[in-house]
Amino acid sequence: MISKYLRIITGFSEKGCCKLDRERILSKSNELDANFPEPMIEFYEFFGNNEEVLNAYYEFENIENIIIQNSGLVFGHTHQHVNLLGIKLEELSNKDPKINRFEKELNHWYAESVFSSSFFTNIACWQVLNTMPSIAKIKISEKELFKKVDGKLYPISEEKIIFKGYDLYSYFNVELGILACYLRQLEEFYIASKNDEIIEKFESDMNWDLDWL
Repeated sequence: MISKYLRIITGFSEKGCCKLDRERILSKSNELDANFPEPMIEFYEFFGNNEEVLNAYYEFENIENIIIQNSGLVFGHTHQHVNLLGIKLEELSNKDPKINRFEKELNHWYAESVFSSSFFTNIACWQVLNTMPSIAKIKISEKELFKKVDGKLYPISEEKIIFKGYDLYSYFNVELGILACYLRQLEEFYIASKNDEIIEKFESDMNWDLDWL
């Protein structure tokens, strides 16, 4: 379902492919009597053995530690362990269910992403980006970004529900060695690569003034 996108993203990880056996994932699904959606299974297949990626920003549980809690399938936490990440049990029968966050203070689930396919694709990109050696960012509007990167960086997917189904847009260019993410609410575009020289050249070509992280 999303494996072709995850395969691209994996190519930017320093550790490369650290696949987790699908049978271990399905075994956990059976143990909990919970139907893991295919995008979640594929995410764990590609990154379930990569602790660095699992904990780069959001904190994803190891497959053995996924639990049922607060009427949801809980597989992780948002940044700095603030809220739970999961899928409400009532939505697990859907092919591509919503991803939710459980806000502990309010004791309530809220939508994080409309589709699990979009969430697991784009969060994979963001997690891997945060492990890369060189990262820079720029403040830019969504409209201006689309114009500037057109033909230079490619959306991780041409499917609208995947590319635009989350508050995070993912881009890449394998030839340039660049992985990038746009945070819509903050209007910040993050660019990452294996060394500063690649980003410096891209910065020059785009006539941008980047902030380095």
